[in-house]
Amino acid sequence: MRRRSPTSVSSELMEKGGGKNQHNRLCLLASLSAFFWIFLLYFHFVVLAGSTVNESVNLDPTPINPESKTPGFVTYDRLPDNPVKSSPSGSTSETIPSNVTPSSIDTTRLKTTSTSSQKIEKFPFTRALRTVENKSDPCGGRYIYVHDLPSRFNEDMLKECRSLSLWTNMCKFTTDAGMGPPLENVEGVFSNTGWYATNQFAVDVIFSNRMKQYECLTNDSSVAAAIFVPFYAGFDIARYLWGHNVSRRDAASLDLVDWLMKRPEWGIMQGRDHFLVAGRITWDFRRLTDEESDWGNKLLFLPAAKNMSMLVVESSPWNANDFGIPYPTYFHPAKDADVFIWQDRMRKLERKWLFSFAGAPRPDNPKSIRGQIIDQCKKSKMGKLLECDFGESKCHSPSSIMQMFQSSLFCLQPQGDSYTRRSAFDSMLAGCIPVFFHPGSAYTQYTWHLPKNYTTYSVFIPEDDIRKSNVSIEERLSQISPEQVKIMRENVINLIPSLIYADPRSKLGTLKDAFDVAVQAVIDKVTRLRKNIIEGRTEYDNFVEENSWKYALLDEGQREVGGHEWDPFFSKPKDGNADSGGSSAEAAKNSWKNERREHRASRPILAGADKLLGLTPSVGTAFLFYFQAQMSHHFISPVQLDLVSRFRAIATRSIAIRFVPSDYTVLGSFHGFSDQISMSGPVHTGYTLNCNFIQEDGLHPHGTTKPLFSSKFRWHLSFLERAVSPEEHHSSRLLYSYSSAMEGFAAMLSESEMESLQKLPDVVAIRPDMRFQLQTTYSYKFLGLSPTREDAWYKSGFGRGVIIGVLDTGVWPESPSFSDQGMPPVPKKWRGICQEGQDFNSSNCNRKLIGARFFTKGHRMASTSASPETVQEYASPRDSHGHGTHTTSTAGGVSVPMASVLGLGSGVARGMAPGAHIAVYKVCWFSGCYSSDILAAMDVAIRDGVDVLSLSLGGFPLPLFADTIAIGSFRAMEHGISVVCAAGNNGPIQNSVANEAPWIATIGASTLDRKFPAIVQLDNGQFIYGESMYPGNRFSSTTKELELVYVAGGDNGSEFCFRGSLPREKVHGKMVVCDRGVNGRTEKGLAVKESGGAAMILANTAINLEEDSVDVHVLPATLIGFDEAVRLKGYINSTSTPRARIVYGGTVIGKSRAPAVAQFSARGPSYSNPSILKPDVIAPGVNIIAAWPQNLGPSSLPEDPRRTNFTVMSGTSMACPHVSGIAALIRSAHPEWTPAAVKSAIMTTADVTDHSGHPIMDGDKPAGVFAIGAGHVNPKRALGPGLIYDIRPDDYVTHLCTLRYTRSDIFTITHRNVSCNDLLQMNRGFSLNYPSISLIFKHGTRSKMIKRHVTNVGSPNSIYSVEVTAPEGVKVRGQKPHLSDLEVTWAVPVCELQYLPFLAINFTHEAQVPKTLAISLTHMTYEVMQGSGSVHHYRTAKFVKERQNVMLQTT
Repeated sequence: MRRRSPTSVSSELMEKGGGKNQHNRLCLLASLSAFFWIFLLYFHFVVLAGSTVNESVNLDPTPINPESKTPGFVTYDRLPDNPVKSSPSGSTSETIPSNVTPSSIDTTRLKTTSTSSQKIEKFPFTRALRTVENKSDPCGGRYIYVHDLPSRFNEDMLKECRSLSLWTNMCKFTTDAGMGPPLENVEGVFSNTGWYATNQFAVDVIFSNRMKQYECLTNDSSVAAAIFVPFYAGFDIARYLWGHNVSRRDAASLDLVDWLMKRPEWGIMQGRDHFLVAGRITWDFRRLTDEESDWGNKLLFLPAAKNMSMLVVESSPWNANDFGIPYPTYFHPAKDADVFIWQDRMRKLERKWLFSFAGAPRPDNPKSIRGQIIDQCKKSKMGKLLECDFGESKCHSPSSIMQMFQSSLFCLQPQGDSYTRRSAFDSMLAGCIPVFFHPGSAYTQYTWHLPKNYTTYSVFIPEDDIRKSNVSIEERLSQISPEQVKIMRENVINLIPSLIYADPRSKLGTLKDAFDVAVQAVIDKVTRLRKNIIEGRTEYDNFVEENSWKYALLDEGQREVGGHEWDPFFSKPKDGNADSGGSSAEAAKNSWKNERREHRASRPILAGADKLLGLTPSVGTAFLFYFQAQMSHHFISPVQLDLVSRFRAIATRSIAIRFVPSDYTVLGSFHGFSDQISMSGPVHTGYTLNCNFIQEDGLHPHGTTKPLFSSKFRWHLSFLERAVSPEEHHSSRLLYSYSSAMEGFAAMLSESEMESLQKLPDVVAIRPDMRFQLQTTYSYKFLGLSPTREDAWYKSGFGRGVIIGVLDTGVWPESPSFSDQGMPPVPKKWRGICQEGQDFNSSNCNRKLIGARFFTKGHRMASTSASPETVQEYASPRDSHGHGTHTTSTAGGVSVPMASVLGLGSGVARGMAPGAHIAVYKVCWFSGCYSSDILAAMDVAIRDGVDVLSLSLGGFPLPLFADTIAIGSFRAMEHGISVVCAAGNNGPIQNSVANEAPWIATIGASTLDRKFPAIVQLDNGQFIYGESMYPGNRFSSTTKELELVYVAGGDNGSEFCFRGSLPREKVHGKMVVCDRGVNGRTEKGLAVKESGGAAMILANTAINLEEDSVDVHVLPATLIGFDEAVRLKGYINSTSTPRARIVYGGTVIGKSRAPAVAQFSARGPSYSNPSILKPDVIAPGVNIIAAWPQNLGPSSLPEDPRRTNFTVMSGTSMACPHVSGIAALIRSAHPEWTPAAVKSAIMTTADVTDHSGHPIMDGDKPAGVFAIGAGHVNPKRALGPGLIYDIRPDDYVTHLCTLRYTRSDIFTITHRNVSCNDLLQMNRGFSLNYPSISLIFKHGTRSKMIKRHVTNVGSPNSIYSVEVTAPEGVKVRGQKPHLSDLEVTWAVPVCELQYLPFLAINFTHEAQVPKTLAISLTHMTYEVMQGSGSVHHYRTAKFVKERQNVMLQTT
C-alpha cells in the first residue's frame, strides 16, 4: 500500500467529534517533549558542565584521530607540588566502542551538596572528573587528549632513523609501527604470527602508535583524564648521548618544555596531568651537572618536566616523576586468541632444567654477582647456561634464548649494568618463574604491571647471599615444592598479557596489554591528584621524595612510610652504601656499555635471513683477517677487528683508518655486520664496537701495498684514490695522514666509499671521530717550591732544556707569562714550527713559546655551530677561550711579579717549570676537541721533539683500544715522552676516572689552603660563611644591607637564575639567592644584574655540597655551601623582611686544612683496567690563578668588559699542568729517565697527609686510594725518590694480554702483532711493575703473589733497612731478606673494619742495595664488613721515600 502524504488527510476526518480530544493529546505530547528537552539541555550544560547555558560551547569529547585536534582553553593558577609514585587502583574497564560521546547522567547519582558543588566548580578539571559519573558513557573518566606536537619532536626523528642509535640501525626497528621486521619461526620456538625483531629501546614509537588506537581519544582537553605528549624522548637522547655537548643534548627537551608551557592545556594543572614515554633508563635523562663529560640530558631535572609523569623502562627509586613500564618483548599479538594460544602452549611445555641464566660476567664491576651465578650454573647438573660475552653465540639469538627459557622452571635475573634487564620479561613470556636478586630489578620498578606480593610469581634471593656464598641456587630452588612451582608458573603465565605490547595496528578485545595498564595507571594517578586538590589534602603524610620507591608498596589506606627491609638496597648514592651497584650517575656511565652488550645479545633472525644477524651487509661490514708473517713463514692466529664505521647516507664523515704493517700478508677474511652510528652532521663522534663475525668459505690472499709507494702519505692517498669517484680529487678528502702516533689516516667518506675502502687490503679497522671535552700565584709555594739553592727548582734548573707540549684551546702569546726574558736558546732537538693564522704570526713565538700549531679539520667537519653568544674563534693557535692559556702558564709560565685577579690573590705568578720551553697545539674549539685533531697533534708533537705532553681534556672511561688518547700516548711513551692527563671532573662518582692507560699519568684535583672569604651577615646577627673573588673583595670591604629574595616555585627556572627568569619587580635592588646547577655560575650573576638585582648569593645544592670553586663575578656575590644554604633559606622563610650584607675578607692563606680532595675530582677504581690504581696522584686544581687572554673578561662571559692578565679556574684541567710541569723538572734533572721512571718518582714520593700532618680528607672523611691514588704530589721529594719502578714498553704489551685483550685490540693500541699465549707462557705470574698495587680477588681466591722490581736511582752506597709494621687486627710474618731478593708474606684474617688500614714495611736489613731489588708480596684479602656486608676486593701498595727509609703502604 502506498503511504499517504500528511497533506492529503481528509478534512472530513478532522471535523469529527473526536477531533478536540486528539488536539489535546497533541498539546500534551508537545508540552512533555518541550519539558524533556529543556530538562536535558539544563542538565547537560548546567549540572554536568558546571556552567550556564550561555557560557557553554561545543564541549562534546568526541573521539578523534590525534592527528587533528582543537583544544579548549583553560587555566589554573596554582597546584600543590606532590607528585608521587603509586600503584594503580586495580579497577578494570569494559571494552568501549570507538564512537561514543557523553550523554545524559542519572541525577540520582549526584550527591554533591551545594557548598561542595561550589567548591568543585572553581577547578578547571571539574568537567573531566564528572565524566566518570555518566554511566552511559563507556569512556567516562578515561578520555586522553594527545598534543599535536610539531613533527620535529617525533616523526622527523624516524626520517633520520640512522641517527637514532650509536650501536643499532634503528631504521629496521622503526618499521611495522615500531615492532621491527617479522621473526621467522624457523625452529618452532615462536608462534607463526605476532613475533617481531623488536629493539629494546623502541617503546617510544610503539607506545605512540598504540595511543593512536586508543578508544577514548578526545579533542577536548577539558574532559581529558590525562594528556599524552608524543615526544620520542628516548630516541632524542640516543642521538646525542655520545660525542655531543650538553647544549645539543638538552635542546629538544628545552624546546619541548617551552612549547608545552605556551599551550592552554598546560595551565590546567601546570603539567601534572601530562605524561610521556621514553624507552630508555631514567639515568639517561638525569644529568647532574653541565659538565660536558657528564652523561645524558637534564629532561627530568627541568622544573616544568618534574610535574609530568615520565614512563621509562627503568625508573629511579629516589625520584617521584618517573614510572617503570616493561621493556618490549618480541611478541606483539593482534588479537586475544593469539595470547590465549601462547599461554596454553607455555602451560603444556615440559621443562627439563631447574634453572637457567643467559648473560655475561661483569669482571670490571666488583659488586656484580654475575660471575658467581655463572660459576653455580656451570657446576650444577640442573642448570642451563648461555654465556653472552664475546664472539658468535646462541645467546645472541632470540630463538635460542626463548628456547632455553621455555625449557626452564626458573630463570635467573641478576642486575645488568643498571637495575633492570629486558631478559626478565622475555623469561616470563616463556612461562619461566623469574629469580631476582635485587628488589630494584622488578619489585619496585614495575608496580603498575606486577603484583605487590612478589612471592606469588617469583623467587627473591638477596645478592649478598650469592656474593658471600651463603646460598646454593640449586638447593634454594629445589626446596620449592612441585605444587608451589605449578601455582607460581600459572601466575607468571597469567601475567603475560599485561607485560607485552599488542600490535599497534590493531587492538586486543578483552585483554589489557602493557599499554592499557600504563594508561589506566596514569589516569588513576591524575584522578587521585585532582580529588586531593579539591579536598585540600595530600595523598601521603610527610612525603619524602627520596623514599619514592616505598610509596608504591604501601597497602591501601596507608599514608606514611617507615623503615623497610629493602632500605639497604636503596641507600642514597652519596652515602656510599647502596648495594645496588649503581647510583644514578654510575648507571648513566655504564649505560653505553649495557646498550652495546644488549645489542650484541639480541640480534634477531630476520624473516628470510639465513644468518644469525639482525642487520644486512649493506649497512656496514667489518673484517677479520688471517695474517702470515713473511719473515718467519708461519701462520698467526686470527685478529678480531673491533670497529665497523657507520655512516648516514649521502653526507660525508670523518674517520680514522688503521693498517696492517707491511710485513704481513692477508690470507683470508671474515665478515660480520654492524649498524648505524648515532650522529647528526658530518663528523662521527662515537666509540669502538666489538663485532661478532661469521666466517666465509675460502681464502682470498692479497699482498700488502705499502712497498709500492715512496711515502706513507702517498700510500694513504692511494686508498682514497681507489674509493673516491674519479670525478672528485681524492686528496681533498684526506684530513690527516698519521705517521708517528698511529699507522693510518683520517678522511671524509660517504657510506658507499667506506664500504669500498673496507674491502681493500691492508685496512685493519675504521674508527669514527670522537669528541673530547676540556676537563698560578700561590700553588707553587703550596707545593714547597722556592727559588733557593737547596730547592727542587734550583736542582732541576727550573726545567731548562725541557719542552712541554700542551694540547688545549691555544695560547694568548702576549701574556707576560710567556715572556722569553732570561730564557735559554731554543733546544737543538726542536723540529717544530710557529704556524701562522688569524691574528697570529711567527713573531708571536719566542724562546719561551717556541712553537704553536692548530688543528681544525675534525672540528670543521663537526655538525655543531657556534651560538650567537660565543666569542670570536680564531683560526690560528690564538686562544679565544682562555682554558689553554691558563693551563699552559700553569705548567711552564715564567715569573710575573705583582700578578693578581683585579687585586685579589696577588703575588708572583710562576708555572711549575718556569725555565722550560713551551709548544702549544690547539685542538679544542667551541664544539669540543675531536679525536682526529688530537691524534694529529700528538703525531706532530712526537716528531717535533717534545719531552712532556700535557692534556687537560678527556671524557668518560673507555676501553684502551677505543681511546684515541691512550693509543697516541703509547707511541709517545715509546719515544720517551711523558704524557700527563686530567682524570676528569665526574667525581665523586666511583669508576668515573678517565685517561686510564697505565702509561699515562692520570691526575686528580686537590684544594689549597688559600681562601677568599665573603661572609653573609644576616640582620639577625648570624653569619654564613662564603667565598668570592668579586673585585670588591678587599679586606674589611662590605656591601650595604639589602633585602634578600629567593625566587622559587615557578616553572621557568628562577631558582637557578636563568637569564630572563627573574621578575624585575621582585629582584630590583635586592640580594638574590640563586641555586647552583644547570647554568654557569657567573651566568647566574649576569642574570641577576640584567634583572636589576644588586647582589647575589650562590647556594650549593645537595649535588655540590661544600665544594667552593670561586668566580670573578660581575656583581657583588658569594658562594655558600649546602649546609649554609639550608640555614639561609630557613632564615628567609622565618621573616617577612629578610636582609643581609656581604662582608669581604680579602685573601687568607694558611688558615685551613689542605690539601683535600676536590669533590669534582674523578674517582677510581679504573673502569676498564681495575688492576691499575687510578688516579695516580692528585695536585692543586681548585681556585688556581693563572694567565688569561685579553679578549675575555675574568668571568669568561662575553658581556664582561673587564680585562685582566690573570683569572681563577678550577678543575682537574688545572691539576694536570701542575704535574706536567713537575715532570719537566724531573726530566731536566734526570734526562735519561724513562716516562715510567718519571711517573714512579712522582707517585712514590707523594704525600698521604695534609700540611697539618693528618690524613688528607675527602669531604668529612679520610680520603681513600680511589680518590687520591698514591697521594698528593710533592715536587721536592720527587726529584730524589731513591728507588723507582721502571717499566719497558714490552711490559705494557704483556700487561694488555693479562687483560684478555684480543690480538686486534693490542695491535690497535701498540701497533704490534703479538701472541698473548706465547707472551704469558714466557712471563708466568706476570704483574706490571706499577708504582702501586691493585688486586682483584675472584670468588674462592685467598692469596696472590705480586712481584715488584725497584731500581736504585739514588746514591750507589745507600743503605736501606726493613721494618714491618702491621695494622691493627693483622698478623704479619716476615723473612730475613737476602741481598738481592726480599720476600715478605703476611696473612690477613677476616675482621670488621670501617677503613682499610695501612701496612708499612720499612727496610731494616743493613746491606748495600743492588741496582735491582726484587720484592715479592703474598697476602690474603681483607673482608670488610660494612652496612650491606660488601667485600672490598681492591688492594693497593706503594713505595714512599722518607729520609733514608722506604715505606710500603698497603690498603
